[in-house]
Amino acid sequence: MQSSSQMGKFVAADHALPVTRLRSGKSTIIGQELDLPQVEPYFCYMVMAMQLAVYAAGTWLAVSQGELAAEQFAMALALQPEAVQNDGESWRMVTCLLLHGQLTHLAVDTFFLGWSGPGIEALLGHSVFTYIYLLSGLAGSAAVLLLSNSVDPVAGATAASVGLVGAMVGYELRNQQIVKQTLDSRRSKADNGKAGSSALRKPFGAIGIVCLMLGLGFIPGSMVNNAAHLGGLLAGVGLGFTLGPNFTLVQEVHIPEGSMSVPEDAQETVVVLDRRSGWERVLAGAGAAGLVAGLVVAGTVFRHASGVY
Repeated sequence: MQSSSQMGKFVAADHALPVTRLRSGKSTIIGQELDLPQVEPYFCYMVMAMQLAVYAAGTWLAVSQGELAAEQFAMALALQPEAVQNDGESWRMVTCLLLHGQLTHLAVDTFFLGWSGPGIEALLGHSVFTYIYLLSGLAGSAAVLLLSNSVDPVAGATAASVGLVGAMVGYELRNQQIVKQTLDSRRSKADNGKAGSSALRKPFGAIGIVCLMLGLGFIPGSMVNNAAHLGGLLAGVGLGFTLGPNFTLVQEVHIPEGSMSVPEDAQETVVVLDRRSGWERVLAGAGAAGLVAGLVVAGTVFRHASGVY
């Protein structure tokens, strides 16, 4: 089998794709489960650690200094629409992403990040995962300003998590061929009693967790606002489609070095390449950030014009 350096390039349809410039999986025999380009996740664990630290700090304040101190701590981080509108405290749109309204809110979000977060980050890549998480959370905060008339403080951590679910929807819309082949292979494994059946249940589990998050938004005093969930979800879908991987399948025929013809028994394999360039991601990310900034401005102007305060 020729090495990547000997092969030089993968040739796809009407253009050559230099291996060194693309994320690629391992070559697999045609008909086997595809090997997708992935990274080792770590940012999702950092997010969980920070969120748990914030909740632990609030609990410590409640025990050591009383409930009032813990409430003041939470209010210092929460998204308070009135403070953003009148006092220019835009930083609350970010700090609220570390805040949970109660233990149930924290438990659902932590379970989701620990269960689905590593797989999503591995597939999207560190930088794309981080950007989608943060920008989905900001879009959720903007949606609170634009779509909700509530003046109650908001704990927006799950808006960013719902954005990750949306990102996977956007990813699947962009990579329908890859997704179909991967699921077909996993179904085959599941039917044969082999590994892969748990992966089939994961999308349904993610939907169930999102429903739990939405349910928390209907509980009075929960500090959970479903406008944030809606904004995060829609942003995630768009970001997953425009920033996430754009995979293509490239077929390889392995020819012995020095051979002048293709042997009849030449091995044929396929490799998955991510065609999306860094510049594409930079431009799409900048456009998405500008759109979210526009939504923030629109939200504050709308609230001022409608006399919410």
